[in-house]
Amino acid sequence: MKILLVADSLAGEHGRPFYVKGLAAQLAAAGHTVSVYCEEAGDSGAPPGTAFLSPQEFMDALPGSGAVHLHLPVSPATALLAAGHPRLVIHPHDYGFCCPAGTLYLPGSSRLCHRQTGLLCYLWAIEEGCTSAAPGPFARRYMDARKLKSLAGLNRARWIASTPRMARALADSGIPEDRIHAAGTAVPAPPEVSEPPANGPVFFAGTVEEKSGIFDLLDIVLVNDVDLHVAGDGPDLEKFRLAVERADLGRKVHLLGDPGWSGRQAEYAKARFVVLPDRWDNSLPWAAAEAAASGRAIVGYQVEGAPAWCRHPETALLADRAYVHELSGAAKLMIAEPDRCRRMGEAARRLYDSELSWPVHLKRIMDVYGRLTA
Repeated sequence: MKILLVADSLAGEHGRPFYVKGLAAQLAAAGHTVSVYCEEAGDSGAPPGTAFLSPQEFMDALPGSGAVHLHLPVSPATALLAAGHPRLVIHPHDYGFCCPAGTLYLPGSSRLCHRQTGLLCYLWAIEEGCTSAAPGPFARRYMDARKLKSLAGLNRARWIASTPRMARALADSGIPEDRIHAAGTAVPAPPEVSEPPANGPVFFAGTVEEKSGIFDLLDIVLVNDVDLHVAGDGPDLEKFRLAVERADLGRKVHLLGDPGWSGRQAEYAKARFVVLPDRWDNSLPWAAAEAAASGRAIVGYQVEGAPAWCRHPETALLADRAYVHELSGAAKLMIAEPDRCRRMGEAARRLYDSELSWPVHLKRIMDVYGRLTA
C-alpha cells in the first residue's frame, strides 16, 4: 500500500519525532511504500526506505495515496487537507494532542481557560479560537484558529490510541468505537539489558516543568542521599536549577540537557531505577517505554494512565499523586532492597516485550491497515 505519513517535524532524537521516524521505517520494512511530509524544514534525512516530500509533492501525492497517516499535531491547514482523504488514519499522541489546563487564554478575554487536560483539547482550542499564554510555535498554532469540527467528527477515519484510556476518551468525544484502535507505542531500538548497579544514580528523562513533578525529586535526593541525573529541557529548567542551588544539592543533582537517545541509553544502564513523578495524567510518557525497554523499574505517582506502562508493584512503585514523602519512601525501599529493584527491572523488560515492543506495536498498526483494505 502507498502510505503518506504526515507530521509537523521529524527534527530531534526523542519523543514524537523519534517515534514517527521509527514507525515510518517499520511500515516501509513491512512492504509498504511510505512517503513522509513534514511541515517544518530542517529534517536531516528520510527514515530508511522512505522519501520526504516537498509541499507541492505532498499536494500531488494526496489523491494517489492508498492511505494517509496523519500524526498530530499538525497545522489546521494541513489537517483539513488530509481530512478529505477517504482512507485516513489519525494518530494523536498524548503528549502532542493535549494541553494542560490553565495555559490557554479564552478568546477575546484575559481569563485563562481552566478546561481539564483532555486528549481532544487540541482540536477544541482551535475550534474555539483560543491562544496560548506561551510564545513561540505553540502559540502560533493556536492563533491560526480554524474550524476543525469536520476532522473531529470524521466517522470514516481510523483513530490510533496509545492507551485504552485514550481510546475511551476518544469514544467519549463522539468517535465511533469500531473506528478506534488501542495500538500502544514502542521504543524503536531497545538496548541490551544490564543489571542495575547497587550504587548508581536515579534517573529522570523528560520535560523539566512543574507538572512533570521535577521539584518533587529533590525530596528523594535529600531523604535518600542519592545522586539524581536529569536528562531534558523545559520551561522550568532555570527555576529548577535555582532550587537545586538553594538546597545546596549541586554535587548531587546533575543536569545533562538533552543527551540524545544514545546518551539516555548510557544513563539507563548506570541508573538504579527511573523516576517519573508526573503530577498530570501523562498516559504513556516516552521515558516509561524507554525505562521498561532498558530493564529499569520506575518510582512515580499513581495516575490513571499508569497501567499502560507499568504494573504496581511488579515493575513500579507508585505513590499517591503529589504525596512527596510517600514518593521518597518508595525510592527508599528500592534503594534498601537492590534484589527487589533488580527483579522489578527484569519484570519491566518482560512487560516491554509483551506490550510495548515494536513487533507487538507494529502488529496492531498493521491490523489498522488491514481493516482499511477489507
